[in-house]
Amino acid sequence: MQRSEDGMRAGAIIVGVVVVMGMVGVVVGDTLVLKTGARYSGTIKRTEGGAIAIVSAQGTREFPEGAVNWRLTTFTAPADEGQVEEMMKKGEYGEVIPLLQRWEARYQKLPTGWYEKALYGLGLSYARVGKNDEAVKYFQRLLEAFPRTRYKNEAEAYLIDLQGGVGDEAGVEERLRQLLEDPKSNDRVRAKAHRRLGELRLQAGDVRGALEHYVHVVVLYGDQSDLQEEVQEKVADLYGRLGRTNEAIFYYEQLLEAYPESAATAARRERLLALKAGVVTREQSTRKGEER
Repeated sequence: MQRSEDGMRAGAIIVGVVVVMGMVGVVVGDTLVLKTGARYSGTIKRTEGGAIAIVSAQGTREFPEGAVNWRLTTFTAPADEGQVEEMMKKGEYGEVIPLLQRWEARYQKLPTGWYEKALYGLGLSYARVGKNDEAVKYFQRLLEAFPRTRYKNEAEAYLIDLQGGVGDEAGVEERLRQLLEDPKSNDRVRAKAHRRLGELRLQAGDVRGALEHYVHVVVLYGDQSDLQEEVQEKVADLYGRLGRTNEAIFYYEQLLEAYPESAATAARRERLLALKAGVVTREQSTRKGEER
């Protein structure tokens, strides 16, 4: 993960004064700046009542959030920032969770990139170790705390995959349609939203509606290569169900050409031959009818 601007500013603070205050693995030296210009050094916290506190060797002082100049306020980077980034790169997701939880506790509910990184990192890590409920919780918390987060598209893409929507299909569909209307959604999110909407429409028995969404993925988001084989298979199958044989034949031929080593190749070839045989049979029947 890249360092945020406030993270880089915080890094510059470390090279001057470093005060350690009993938090294992965390270097403390935040600077709280009020709108009056007053400055306080220590550890910035949010109280249960929503106020902003600065904790130092001189004690604790609290201020209403409206009194704080967040633009000038700075937070010290975690001492284990480099270690966490390296673990994430190596895919050590289970091992990094306790460190990210410490970041979460340290910067909880504060407008700093470190809290943002903690929430995204925890969502990603839990998703990668298969704890989907925890992953969903953290991705949702990230989007609520940071509506304009740099990780928005990544979080939304994971949520599309992780949220089953059983019993709340209407709510999930509404959320997916909002993502399609959101100009900030990238192609990855849009492709996954269409695929998920296709699944939900198919579950509801709406074959035509499902086909429309799947076709969007194939036609508009062909660069999302990891989705293409699965979605093209759906498109071929649904065209076949709707009796649109020529379109079904076209997509099965595309699948056989693009994915010749697929485990599904034999079944696709068999389905293609059956579709073509049906075309020949219909043509023969048509000719006989005309001869009569």
